[in-house]
Amino acid sequence: MLSTNAIERIRDVCDHELAGNVQLDVVDVHQQPDRVRQDDIVAVPTLLKELPAPLRRLVGDLSTQRILVALDLQPRPDPG
Repeated sequence: MLSTNAIERIRDVCDHELAGNVQLDVVDVHQQPDRVRQDDIVAVPTLLKELPAPLRRLVGDLSTQRILVALDLQPRPDPG
């Protein structure tokens, strides 16, 4: 269920914030074990942002805010 919700959120962000400027690949860990090894995925859900550099990995809670920050669409929250 966590992965299904994460996919819905990332697709929503891609459709509304990055329309036409993104390539999203959803990898099923059971059907594509070679891709899991290639991308060094050790937990699901995992979001990899490859380009533009630097590579970023977002694992676990893929809330909309965390996705936006990982994709540089929203500034990081002020820790203080």
